[in-house]
Amino acid sequence: MRLPPGKARLFDLIQRGGELGITTADLTEITGLSARCIKSHVWQINELIADSGYRIRNRTRWVYRLVSAGPLPAARDRRGGRRRRT
Repeated sequence: MRLPPGKARLFDLIQRGGELGITTADLTEITGLSARCIKSHVWQINELIADSGYRIRNRTRWVYRLVSAGPLPAARDRRGGRRRRT
């Protein structure tokens, strides 16, 4: 998988955070991005790496870390019901 340079940098920082992860405050200080922007980039990175078996998660509200994805939960439609996967 190939990530754009900015997302690759963010991915590398989170990966280097190890088991404990890296705080949003540290990421904003290092990258100069806002917490909201980091959250958006993490969501986009997760979309790009979905087939790799890994995912970036928020360990707590303010700590990001790379984890093994495991099975993905079923998607929900806008009404709150489960969608069928095709």
